[in-house]
Amino acid sequence: MRDKLTAGMLDHQVQALDFILTHPKAAIWVAIGGAKTRVALAALKLLRPPGHTLIIAPLQVSANSWPSELAKWGITANLRSFVTVLDPASKRFGKRLAPQARDAEFDAAFDPSTPPAVWLASRDQVVALVGRWQQAKRSSPWPFPTVVVDEAQDFKNPRAERVKALFKVRDQISRMIQLTGSPTPQNIADLWSQVFLLDGGAALGRRFTAFRDRFFYVAQTIPDGHGGRRPVKWEPVPGALGQIHRACAHLAMSVDVPVSAKPPVVRRRFVSIPPAARGFYEKLKRDLVVELAGEVITADNAAILRARLLQLASGTCYPIGSDPSSRERDYISVHDAKIEALAEIVKQADTPVLVAYRFRSDSARIPERLAGAGIRAEVFDGSPAMVDRWNARSIPVMLVQPASSGRGLNLQQGGRHLVWFTLPDSSEHFSQTNGRLARLGQPGQVEITLLVCQDTIDMALHPRLKTKLASQGELLAAAVAYTQAQINSVAGASNKRRR
Repeated sequence: MRDKLTAGMLDHQVQALDFILTHPKAAIWVAIGGAKTRVALAALKLLRPPGHTLIIAPLQVSANSWPSELAKWGITANLRSFVTVLDPASKRFGKRLAPQARDAEFDAAFDPSTPPAVWLASRDQVVALVGRWQQAKRSSPWPFPTVVVDEAQDFKNPRAERVKALFKVRDQISRMIQLTGSPTPQNIADLWSQVFLLDGGAALGRRFTAFRDRFFYVAQTIPDGHGGRRPVKWEPVPGALGQIHRACAHLAMSVDVPVSAKPPVVRRRFVSIPPAARGFYEKLKRDLVVELAGEVITADNAAILRARLLQLASGTCYPIGSDPSSRERDYISVHDAKIEALAEIVKQADTPVLVAYRFRSDSARIPERLAGAGIRAEVFDGSPAMVDRWNARSIPVMLVQPASSGRGLNLQQGGRHLVWFTLPDSSEHFSQTNGRLARLGQPGQVEITLLVCQDTIDMALHPRLKTKLASQGELLAAAVAYTQAQINSVAGASNKRRR
């Protein structure tokens, strides 16, 4: 039976849908922008699973992307949220739920008399939901027998509280759908927790330490303070990727996705910082201390030095005692080399420009400096209204923070230009943010520009990202090959029966 959701699906979407329908525990590893949300919604509509369904996603995704996709496909009945107000008739539609309203929704979900519904939750609410169940489990079962985990790579760390919480209810979940375009954002060790949620350890072992001992070796140790050394870095043993994939291939599928008409063009634009700023940079790198604008900047260890050098390359630095996460203007401006390059790119662009920034100071400084050049820039506030304005091309420049707003947003209609003001360390943040524009429905050729300060720490970031992305690409390629072999096998058997 075909309906609006399934009619006109592309081949890769049909294949992903079939996998979910035939696998109660399924991981869909489909490239960013491959319409995984639509596939999951189609599966839920066809399966009509009993009881409540819980959809877990990052905050911005659960607040913006899922409600808009549900509305797009006309699925609004029996939909509830722990995140935002969903009633279109309400003046507060799309606003975050107040704590009292959120708690009332928690109570409703655990009330056996509440009719079955699809519930939207942020990943940060998982601990609270499981906590509620633990309080009430003597009298009622876990109320969500079906769970969809969007951006499943967020559940990669077995020590994270949200992961440990979901482990506790794993046996209560009869159907789980995991969606991700980047299953291994750091390395293949990220797979263990995701796979454990699906099969309880049957494929990769019941304990992470045993999994790590089997497939990895200790690559780096540091003194433990007691005369010995403790490991701090592991690397996969030769052949580990293939072994891990073969062990969990029956749980995960991947197919090639025609994300856009043309792959994005990625180019680096090199900028030179002024001599004075160069002097500050080299002195801090050499002496771990420098004086700027009457303030002392220090770097007490390698991690702090790295952060300070990245800030300086991008044009600012924070003095001692300041909070880099603060929105207050306690940073020191050092140079505008990157902002000047950004202004040139914006003036030459034929569509609005999306800018990925890293530091709080960037979100304050970039709009201010661009305004001086006659360019209006706004910082993304996470609202559906701002997504709509961007896609209507009403915002010339929009700044997004990849760690909080780099996933799940459909921004392809708003433009084709993305500029990385400062590159991230995470390959997931890099690929996910690129995927906001380079995705299905993008009408133009996406151009991604990396602003790189010459002879600074910036120069090392892109090669490291490419190495991480190459490892993940190998995994996805192996998954695609396995899935296609399964499809060919089924098709071959079917042809033999016809003969």
